Amino acid sequence: MKRVGLDIGGTKIECAVLDGDGHVLARERVPTERDNGYKHILGQISKLYKKLSDQLSDEFLFGVCVPGPLTAEGDRLKHGNTQALVGEPLKDDIESIFGATPVLDNDANCFAQAEASLGAGKGSKVVFGVILGTGVGGGHFHRWPCLPRKTVYRWRMGTLPPLSWRATVLLWKVGVRRTVPLRPGAGKTLPRNDR
Repeated sequence: MKRVGLDIGGTKIECAVLDGDGHVLARERVPTERDNGYKHILGQISKLYKKLSDQLSDEFLFGVCVPGPLTAEGDRLKHGNTQALVGEPLKDDIESIFGATPVLDNDANCFAQAEASLGAGKGSKVVFGVILGTGVGGGHFHRWPCLPRKTVYRWRMGTLPPLSWRATVLLWKVGVRRTVPLRPGAGKTLPRNDR
């Protein structure tokens, strides 16, 4: 089955069509021109659809990267640097253009998942990615089993680990903060003066 990826950014909107093996069949890009408003951005997305429509006649899986976090329902942008998208029914509008239901996610999470699956982080337990573009964002992907509900992950942005570590995770649990690097034996408990 084909896969379609739509990346909506603050500067450009790009769409790629891949075959079942992950080979790129077609790829197109248009400027976002976000200052022209939400309807204009939808018009730009429609232009991409028209350019790629000959590749989209079959059934396909459809993912959309958006420049910011989504609402709990996963259909609208909560906030982000592309203000024209915030609060708008983006998922429904994209579905009406493409005729397929998209899965939306934050672009930084999509980036981290792609690197974990296909790129530099392939085979790693944890991948953390930072996007530096029109905006700045961070996303993570982990292959760990689910942990108890009270465990919350936080990334330590102030001190990025060496590249060989892949990532350092901070676990906040019952007031104890602990670094959990991917390099064995290098973790240490930090002071509990952060309350």
